[in-house]
Amino acid sequence: MNQELETEKKPVRGWLMNRQRKARQQKSLAFTDKHVQGLIEKIDLLPEYVKPTLGPEIDRILRLRDKALIATGWIWFKRASEFLGVKRKDVALTSDQILITFTIKKKSKRYKICPQCETKSGYNAKFCRECKADLKDTEIQGEKEALPSTKRKTLKNRFVQHIVNWLNESDRLTEDLADSEEAWFFPALKVVFNSGYLKFFSEKPMTVQNLNHILQRLDHTITSSFFRYFATEKYLTLGYTERELKEIGDWSSSRMPEIYATRKGITVAQRRWSEDTR
Repeated sequence: MNQELETEKKPVRGWLMNRQRKARQQKSLAFTDKHVQGLIEKIDLLPEYVKPTLGPEIDRILRLRDKALIATGWIWFKRASEFLGVKRKDVALTSDQILITFTIKKKSKRYKICPQCETKSGYNAKFCRECKADLKDTEIQGEKEALPSTKRKTLKNRFVQHIVNWLNESDRLTEDLADSEEAWFFPALKVVFNSGYLKFFSEKPMTVQNLNHILQRLDHTITSSFFRYFATEKYLTLGYTERELKEIGDWSSSRMPEIYATRKGITVAQRRWSEDTR
């Protein structure tokens, strides 16, 4: 079975198709530091985190990995695919900070190249703007641009230690492997009959669907999208501006933080007004 361990109840496809999940997403302060800490504590408290047939060592390793997964998602609130795509070479530790380099995929402009005069036109163009050649069947070009973005966090942060613990364990597990720096930092689990191992060098990283299986086993009302959505709410409440969150969260523009702020009633104007005693 080439996938993460199955949950007893499979999550509903489409994260807002689940009514409880949708209702929670619409509430303010419905997912906070306290809830994240609760997920991590539940990992420690579950008597059997994986199937007993996989053994205590896999159980111990996956608890460490998944606590680090949750901590990473919450601290940096990147898209799930961005932090699942982190490799060991992307993580560094100093005496007082941890640094992670994420690969951010930005949408590039799509276009068509005229086969007659090689003029570039918009991807919706039906005719070349220069020679008027028919472009209806011309291939659309342009791909997402992958940009590195290094983020750092103080070791004093309450969730960072879980990442450091996994970093140490990951290094122990890969110390004798060639090209260990190329290993996925959050490898998926492959289960074959009654044994399992981590896929440090698989072609692709753990899937977002597998991550959601992990999260929904702990709390069926959440999804990986909660990290980005509710962490944005947290920092807007703390006074960060939409423009600052654009930089921190690696959005292409401040539009999404502005939308979140409006939904939650925490735009700059509304925050100022709420504190006005006049």
